[in-house]
Amino acid sequence: SAPARSFSTRPPAAMSSWKKAFHARAHRERAQPGARKHLGLLEKHKDYVQRAKSFHSKERRLRRLKEKAAMRNEEEFYFRMQSSQVVNGVHVDKRGKHHTTRAIKEMKTQDIGHLTAKKVATAHQSERLQNDLHFLAEVNPVNKHTVFVDSPSELENWSAANHFHTKKEFLDRSYNRPTEGSLADPNLFSGFPKDATPKQIAKIVSSVEHQKTESYRTLKKKIQQEKKLALTIAALQAEKDAMGKGPKRKVTVEDEHGNKKRVMRWKKVRKS
Repeated sequence: SAPARSFSTRPPAAMSSWKKAFHARAHRERAQPGARKHLGLLEKHKDYVQRAKSFHSKERRLRRLKEKAAMRNEEEFYFRMQSSQVVNGVHVDKRGKHHTTRAIKEMKTQDIGHLTAKKVATAHQSERLQNDLHFLAEVNPVNKHTVFVDSPSELENWSAANHFHTKKEFLDRSYNRPTEGSLADPNLFSGFPKDATPKQIAKIVSSVEHQKTESYRTLKKKIQQEKKLALTIAALQAEKDAMGKGPKRKVTVEDEHGNKKRVMRWKKVRKS
């Protein structure tokens, strides 16, 4: 008998393109039966895999924690233990409730407003003092008057009041220093009492000078206070800005005087 021949049932290659012309049946997953709809969607295999991975991950984490608890050092100490305690298995801070970031920013805003008002008031006080004093002289003048003599004996007998022809009460003045001749002029003391002696007039002038010196000292303190308030406001504003959103980092910069300081720099982000 002749051997059996095998025949291929595959259609020709030219006919394979016709399969794409016909509508293929859409694959539909099995839905949850109507009697079990109260249980939610029917779990598929990928859902089971995700659930199993999560379960085993938690299982491994709990096993590691149990091992750490069993092998822990009873003499272990952290400084955080002094400011916290365990209440019902939860670590609680002993220092009380912390303020939220929003509350802290609001408090800083109030502080900046209060300091700004104080700075404006100090600036007005400084301006009034400057208008009254007109900067006629400095509180501590840095200039010096050097007098040269010809011999040691002349140095021993030398007197500043005799050299400048004025009274001893006016020696500390670097400007508008009246001489003895001008003090003898009756028109010079028209604003003083008529029966005032030169000694009394010198005392009155010295009192006025003392008041002016105190005014300059007050003005100097006001100017320093205004500078300190400005620095404090800038520091508070920087802290408030650092609490905001956006990528940022601390950098060290050098001012015009060569002093280094830490400032916050934000990454430039293009806003649409």
